Amino acid sequence: MPFNLERALKEGTSYEDIARYLADTHWFNLQKAIQDGATNEQIAKFLAPQEKPTKGVGEAFVAGLGESVPGLAIMGELPSPPPMKETMGERVARQVGTVAGDIPLFVAGGAIAAPAGPVVSTAAAMALPAGLRKVLIDRIQKGDIDAVAAIKEAAKGAVIGVATGVVGKFIPGIAKIPAEIAAMTTVGAGLEGRLPTAREFVDASIVLSERDSCLS
Repeated sequence: MPFNLERALKEGTSYEDIARYLADTHWFNLQKAIQDGATNEQIAKFLAPQEKPTKGVGEAFVAGLGESVPGLAIMGELPSPPPMKETMGERVARQVGTVAGDIPLFVAGGAIAAPAGPVVSTAAAMALPAGLRKVLIDRIQKGDIDAVAAIKEAAKGAVIGVATGVVGKFIPGIAKIPAEIAAMTTVGAGLEGRLPTAREFVDASIVLSERDSCLS
């Protein structure tokens, strides 16, 4: 079912939850639309044709691949946003698809900065796909590239990578992965001025598990 802002509000969904959902798609900013004077009806009409519900984990995985940097580069278009009521299984499959597509960039970024040590290597591995994703989204959306915005996204990825790398370096044993997940999630949300959600912890665990798999 297409996304309907009016229905979501009637069902008691808060603007914060709706904005967070839409922000996850990377190409719609509800808060800015409201500030620019867009009405609920205008926003609903804009969003309705864009959302296509997933049909299980297989399609969610493919959608995730489309959200990866290589997926955006090859397809040359933004994938449909996930459904508002996406199941946990579909979200996990979508995130796995995105990370799987971005693995070459994680590896390349980490390898380039490897001589500087594991912390800097982790920062570079996170920064490279974040910056390139912003470049591709801007090119698709606007036909132009916002270099400053891309640098900011890369810097954000680098900060998250540094926090994750520092925690991973100094916390050994079985506590390492939970600590890295906590660092990645809380720092990422903190940079946006909010608290992390439960699903973001799941996303972080997927990113870190695939990172460790491809680097092991």
